[in-house]
Amino acid sequence: MAVVVWMAVGAAVASAGCAGVGPASMSDEQRKAYRVALDRMVRGYVYEMGCPALLPLAEDMLWESGFQNVEYARGDRGLSTQWRDDGDHRIQYELQAHEVGHDACAVQMVRRHQSGSTAQQQRDVDLELALLEYVDDDEATRLRDEAVQEAEQRGDGS
Repeated sequence: MAVVVWMAVGAAVASAGCAGVGPASMSDEQRKAYRVALDRMVRGYVYEMGCPALLPLAEDMLWESGFQNVEYARGDRGLSTQWRDDGDHRIQYELQAHEVGHDACAVQMVRRHQSGSTAQQQRDVDLELALLEYVDDDEATRLRDEAVQEAEQRGDGS
């Protein structure tokens, strides 16, 4: 599992949001629709466990992905990695966890990128998908399948 997670995180780090765009048999329009649908589904995903149960799993995933210094942040409502050099720039991730009702948690992964005096941050949906794969690969597959169906319907003119 660590190798799969590392590959997913590596793709997210290297491409900043351009990882897998759907089955090769899709048209360009369908691939774009797939990515939009998958991003929307991942952004809105709510784990069926409380944040206190999810955070240690996210910590393990980040640690296995090469971030050995993962710290609890935001009053135990998130995680933060230390800055890591990556070529001519540095990266850091912050996971923000939000309780959603009883025993449910939504997350947002923020990627910070610093190159020289320029700093940027953005939500990293690919890393959120990698976390879902780590925690519940069947759910990640279900979301991908639903995104494919939605994209294929779009191509059918439905």
